[in-house]
Amino acid sequence: MADSYQQIPTCGWKLGGHQPARALLLDVIHAVELNVWGRVIAALENFFAIASSIARPASNLVFTIYLLDSYPQLLLPLSPLKGNLCRLQAALDAVKTHVQQGLPSSPLSSQGCLLRGLAEACSQFRRYVNAAGHVQLRENLRCHQLEVIIISGANPEILAKELDNGKCILDTHNIRRVAIAVLTQMTDDMAGPQTFSTCTSAFDLIHLQTDDTSLQKFVYTWLLDRYSDSEHLQLHLPPASPADKELIIKCDLAQRILNPAQLPYYECFTIQPEVNAYEARSGNSDTSLDFMVPALTLQASALLPVDKVCDSLTFGLPLLVNATMCWRLAWEELKTNAANLRGLCQELVSKKQAVLLQLKHQSGVVESSLPLFPRGLFILLPALNNTLLLKAIANKELLLPSTVSDTFLDAATHDTSVLRVQSSLTQVPLVEEFNPLNYSSGLAAVLLHQAASKQFVRNRSSEKCKTAAKTKRSHAGLHTPLSALSIRQSPTAGACLFTNGPRTGDNRCPEGIRPSHTPISRVQRHHSKGEHQTNSCLNWNREDSLVRPRHSGQKF
Repeated sequence: MADSYQQIPTCGWKLGGHQPARALLLDVIHAVELNVWGRVIAALENFFAIASSIARPASNLVFTIYLLDSYPQLLLPLSPLKGNLCRLQAALDAVKTHVQQGLPSSPLSSQGCLLRGLAEACSQFRRYVNAAGHVQLRENLRCHQLEVIIISGANPEILAKELDNGKCILDTHNIRRVAIAVLTQMTDDMAGPQTFSTCTSAFDLIHLQTDDTSLQKFVYTWLLDRYSDSEHLQLHLPPASPADKELIIKCDLAQRILNPAQLPYYECFTIQPEVNAYEARSGNSDTSLDFMVPALTLQASALLPVDKVCDSLTFGLPLLVNATMCWRLAWEELKTNAANLRGLCQELVSKKQAVLLQLKHQSGVVESSLPLFPRGLFILLPALNNTLLLKAIANKELLLPSTVSDTFLDAATHDTSVLRVQSSLTQVPLVEEFNPLNYSSGLAAVLLHQAASKQFVRNRSSEKCKTAAKTKRSHAGLHTPLSALSIRQSPTAGACLFTNGPRTGDNRCPEGIRPSHTPISRVQRHHSKGEHQTNSCLNWNREDSLVRPRHSGQKF
């Protein structure tokens, strides 16, 4: 019974992950260099611009922004990022204006502002969750909890001590995590993020460097799902010995980059003929299949070693690059172009290098510092057969921070696990090289089975309809009076059929046309032996005035 229970798959992870609501508290009480706050605000603006444009369930991030000065100022109430980019920009503009004015408050007059701001954020979150109009939010948020992020330039120990002393007056039931990001210059004795703990509570103390890369990595962690109810992936390996059970390794999945397909301007980050054709045709009335897609232009940006290209940064559909065979070009130009491509391949192979390319838009306007379209990056990898492989590669805006934790790493357990995994891998067959022709997914068989199933359902439905119609006609023929029957017959056939419905002009000869057969004047209906005897009649079509011959046994 226990073995059968283990075979039951665990529930999958929730689509969109578990993202708590976040309260962003910007502490401008303590003096910080103006350019530092400028970089912080720029990083927040870039994050909100991208996070509010993600078309996925995980984009239901909820934020509130407070400015801590002499008193906590609510710049943005709890609101989802989706569709609120203008409000987010207005809140950050208010922070930027306040910092540029250079009027910091006295620390004495601002004493206790951090605790008041934290208390107001908790109270606002409690009202927001309990509101009747936010039933969906209750399902999306994890355990109805709030994550507080404090960005400050004050002494981190003083901030943590103030929070620890005021925990008795705070309602910490809804607080999931409190992160204190201190704007500081990294020194040799600081190894990165740290945690400052007290005897009863813990605060995540982060020494945040003020360079653009560190700031982006810090804010992009808000897009990661760090609270999982179930594993995302199960790796099944054969048992190390016949007496052992199958080795199952449970893992979590994490995105290395943002999916460009869920962002605007997807066609600028990938090269796919269907996508680029659709984007080029959008707004154009010409919907023909021969719509011409403009040729793409990729500008060489840098050379880099092939072994320095990380596979986790490439995405999309890889494409082979061959010399063009366009018939519009002259023969000499085709030969010269093929020779140039062959020379490029040989040079890259000999030096083991790849070409970093950037998409170049042919907009026909004067270049400016503000681009009209994003410029995606691509990598051109050489091959030994004088061909190139083109792949899309991530850039700054798409890169997500990598979080690898060694919390459960133990030396003794690690050695035992290595031996077990080694024994398990010996049971897996070894293949010298991968040939996709040896591995079939069964796609064609599945599609054929689905088509046969659909055809079987259609046939059954058609048979049922025919049977029902036949039954209905048989019942209607037994009770239909003679006056409700109309007569139709082909000129070439001698038999005449009865159909339900009154006689209309469609059953009469058009004016000015004499039929080749004499129309009937009366109908004789004999019920003896179940037979019907009729004279000849004509069936005229009003639309084309032509006689359509029908077989004597054909029904109308």
